[in-house]
Amino acid sequence: ILADEYGQAISIYGRDCSVQRRHQKIIEEGPPIAAPPEIWEQMEKGAVRLAKAVNYCGAGTVEYLFNDGYYFLELNPRLQVEHPVTEQISGVNLPAGQLNVAMGIPLNRIPDIRKLYGREPFDLEDTEIDFDNEKQIPPNGHVIACRITAENPEAGFKPTSGAIKELTFRSTPNVWGYFSVQSFGGLHEFADSQFGHLFAWDKEREDSRKNMVLALKELSIRGDISTPVEYLIYLLETNGFKTNNIHTGWLDEIINSKSNELLDIKFNHQIDTMHAVICGAAYKGFQDFKSKKNQYLSYLQRGQIPPPDLLVTSGKVEVIYQNIKYRLYFLRDGPNSFKICTKPFKQIDSLYDDDAEINMEEEEEEESTIEVEEIEEDINESSKNAKYIRVNLTELSDEGMLLVFNSKSHLIYGKEDPNGLILTIGGKSCMFEKEYDPSNLRVATAGKLVRYLVENNSKIEAGTEYVEIEVMKMILALKCPETGKINFEKTDGAVLKPGDILATLELDDPSSIRKPEIFTEELPIMKLPRPIGNKLHQVVRRIDAELTAILDGYYTTLYTIADLSNILLSKIEEPELSLLEFNECLSILAGRLPTSIDEAISKVLDKYSKALQTHDTEIHGSQVSFPTEMINQIIKRHRKSLGTLEEKKNFDTVCEPLAELIETYSKGKSYSTITNFFKKYLENELLFQNKQRSDVILSLRQEHKNDLDNVWDILYSKNPNSQKHNFIVFLLNKIAEFDLIEKYVPYLHELAALSHKDNVEVSVV
Repeated sequence: ILADEYGQAISIYGRDCSVQRRHQKIIEEGPPIAAPPEIWEQMEKGAVRLAKAVNYCGAGTVEYLFNDGYYFLELNPRLQVEHPVTEQISGVNLPAGQLNVAMGIPLNRIPDIRKLYGREPFDLEDTEIDFDNEKQIPPNGHVIACRITAENPEAGFKPTSGAIKELTFRSTPNVWGYFSVQSFGGLHEFADSQFGHLFAWDKEREDSRKNMVLALKELSIRGDISTPVEYLIYLLETNGFKTNNIHTGWLDEIINSKSNELLDIKFNHQIDTMHAVICGAAYKGFQDFKSKKNQYLSYLQRGQIPPPDLLVTSGKVEVIYQNIKYRLYFLRDGPNSFKICTKPFKQIDSLYDDDAEINMEEEEEEESTIEVEEIEEDINESSKNAKYIRVNLTELSDEGMLLVFNSKSHLIYGKEDPNGLILTIGGKSCMFEKEYDPSNLRVATAGKLVRYLVENNSKIEAGTEYVEIEVMKMILALKCPETGKINFEKTDGAVLKPGDILATLELDDPSSIRKPEIFTEELPIMKLPRPIGNKLHQVVRRIDAELTAILDGYYTTLYTIADLSNILLSKIEEPELSLLEFNECLSILAGRLPTSIDEAISKVLDKYSKALQTHDTEIHGSQVSFPTEMINQIIKRHRKSLGTLEEKKNFDTVCEPLAELIETYSKGKSYSTITNFFKKYLENELLFQNKQRSDVILSLRQEHKNDLDNVWDILYSKNPNSQKHNFIVFLLNKIAEFDLIEKYVPYLHELAALSHKDNVEVSVV
């Protein structure tokens, strides 16, 4: 209502606020459609009579209960936070109307009120309006408003508090929102739980509902608090809300009964169970690796020698999701790559035997029993027997992670909670519970302990309220989950932090405590994170990356080093490889490489391709030689024709990938590949020769004091489980087997001169 000091008062439509929990509004909409038009008109006239009877002046809100009839509740002498609902459907700026009335302007001269009654807003002659008898224009469409609060709907809408790391929302013509905090702000435990409001408008109620659902899905709030954003989506999707079959007890009934309809809607919105489990396991596994790395770097920052057992390559993790416990094994086989499995990986079974000693330093070479075709197939497809799931993980600057597995990407954010781990996966929340332990009664939110409701050291039945706490201006009573003897751990008035133990419980029957079901099946078959391709050069690149990762200290268990090395050495000898790599390089440089160069090199490659197709090795003997020098001369001639030094520098930059390929094939692909492995191995190993490990670490710390990650990378390659020495030994044996020793003499001399105990196997070969 809006009333002036001259005795005029009007009702400006109305709102339906039936969706409530604990008598606090959650969703509000207007205009109301529950009451028939004739009843609604009576309610409006009653509100106006009330305002006039008490000589009310200003804006206010009259509240009714409606059933078969309507019943007056109260008159709030103020605007409510949902007033934009009324403003949108009426066109009346209510705060401006308040100011106009306070300035002494009568209602009939306020422009927005005149428009509401179909009058010209600034007509100086037509000033009188019979508010008691004249009709207002029909409401403009329908608006739905949702309160955004720091409450956890999964815990009965208990308030939460803490930092907000990200709050992202973009208003549109049909949806707008207001927030009292920003990204990197926060809510303390003494504040009101509401910190935002969304409004969605459209011509029809159903379209307005759809707009709100879309807006809630696009709203991103990340931090220590919980919000009902997802829960609001589920509520808006129920048949009860769609058909407006709601009442003031509707939401409380849903909460108390755990509505099957709501559960079905939540299930349809949830991420696939196994995808959620893999995300949860990958998150926890990565956090474990990250924690150990941070511990290692912390030692370095203090000038101390870190223990080598922090340089882990594997681990195991347990996650409980939807009351099922998953025990998963991890292997870090690259800087951003994991393999996850339900059983110990091949070659490292002892690592996961609780009674066995970890020992992966030695790996006996076995005769290769895996066919080349099988390796290629597994490189490009998922494992036939679903032995593992490969996950690529990238840590983001905003504390999020991008996980890629099964050819799909998942943006995830994690938050530790007293009850477990909350993961937001692609905007959808998943709760990974902690092992249920009713012996410690914890508080989930910050607040203040008001009083205990039972005697200390007394027996208490399950479901009994045992304590009251104050959280965000609300008094909440907490119930004991099990039967037992309670012992207080806090005193009345104590300030509480999330996770604090309020009391301990000596259980009457510990054996009755529910335990999660153990997952005993195999993981489902999933694709690789990204398609690799089965062309020759793609297979070679993938295996080369696997072996390079071994030199960086990462562990591979899919195949033995011999299997990977044999397939690589055989494939890099195939004549088609050079053609494929040069064609790929030209495709990448298309548009940047001068057209004349592109065409000239393409002609050379086409000629080579035709020669390969027509060449018969039984008749002509050896393979067709790749025209590396011809391509090199094409590039050199063009460079020579360029006039300025700047043009030549730019040309060199563009042609750098081609120049690298030319150098590789000029020396021979096999030679270049093997010597690159030797160089990478020697790069780190030479640092440790004739020196104590501790001295090398301190020296590296001083050299890279501004970027200790470099020290980590060097030392990680020498972790206790590193296979790189075995890999180099295998390459040396291959060189001897094919009588190629003279070709690699400079590198063999360097390898033989290694004197550190870690290099004994290499140096004696």
